[in-house]
Amino acid sequence: MSKYIDYKLILTLIAIPIVLVVLFPSPYFDVLYDYEPDYFANILSVLLNNHPVDITHPGLTVTYLSSIFLRIAGFFESQESFILSLRFFFIFLNLTIIYLSMSVLNRNSTEHILLFLTILILFPAGNLFFDILSPHIIISSLGVLIAILGAKLNENKIRYPLSYGLVLALGVATKLPFILVIIPSIFSMFVGFLKGEKGYFKVSFLIVTGSFICSSIVLFYPILPMMPLWPIIWTDVMVIIRHILNFIQEPYKALLYITLLIVFLFFSLRKVSISLKNSKYEYKYESLYLILSLICLSFLFIVPIIDIVRGKSYLEIGRLDGNFLPILGFLVLFFTHKLSILKLSLTKYFIPIIFILAISMKSYTNFINYQDSIIVNNKFSENIQSLLED
Repeated sequence: MSKYIDYKLILTLIAIPIVLVVLFPSPYFDVLYDYEPDYFANILSVLLNNHPVDITHPGLTVTYLSSIFLRIAGFFESQESFILSLRFFFIFLNLTIIYLSMSVLNRNSTEHILLFLTILILFPAGNLFFDILSPHIIISSLGVLIAILGAKLNENKIRYPLSYGLVLALGVATKLPFILVIIPSIFSMFVGFLKGEKGYFKVSFLIVTGSFICSSIVLFYPILPMMPLWPIIWTDVMVIIRHILNFIQEPYKALLYITLLIVFLFFSLRKVSISLKNSKYEYKYESLYLILSLICLSFLFIVPIIDIVRGKSYLEIGRLDGNFLPILGFLVLFFTHKLSILKLSLTKYFIPIIFILAISMKSYTNFINYQDSIIVNNKFSENIQSLLED
């Protein structure tokens, strides 16, 4: 284990929350997004009433880890110290999970880890939510961890599918769109089923499913009575439910469409299965998993480019792409010394420099936002005071 310990990198990981929380914090009183007020209320509710008041995201990992942290550390004197302390805790936890996942599980070097952190900080969603108390403050590290575990599901080791199911449940309990990260592993396993392969992944799939279900039951237990209310919270879901209700009002027509859909899927899957079995394609879980991961990453980077062309701001792009932030974790699978850029002797010098520049840009942005927010806050206080005097 000691060979994976890089003390300089560890000191760097400790320095990051110090810089972004203690020295140059993002203004907690400038609410660009409603996450921090929501979680401030949720955490207090768990501490005082043993249950959250909001289940939208659902953000259970953030809420309950925060409550555990506060029970240990005690209450703070102000809202600012309350929020900043939790920011520090989650930034450090996020960085620690990324470090351990990449160095121990994926055997990445220090340069690889710094390169990924640089991309994470410069990526619009990563930059916006990196130091904000929200589900996104921890979701990127869970994305890295599950991407690496997913690449190992075909190995004959029970700990990988067990861990995959647990991390998947943690991610979904943090942010529901996290479920999208299963696309490469599920499709890779599915092709293996159709190809008739007898790999360990068949057993692995059952273990992942069982681990995910059991972990989800434990994690979602505190909000089980409130979960039926989710469709009311999400207006888009309500629209879909209305269409379904209108559809089933004509039962014979609905039955016909459903039957046709089942028949179509059956013959389509049968055709694909026969084609795969007869084809010369040599199935390899790891290779297919990497290809699908690359496709997901392409989507993640293409969408912001389209948004830029459509004239959206950096801040708007960050907000829109926040749900897909875990997909960025697949990037670490392609950080190997086979990349020509990482073969250069200067790599160990210019990657840390770029990383320092990225942290400096983030710190400067926080500083400017803080100064601007103080001005707006002071003007607002003056206006309130003048109204009270009148």
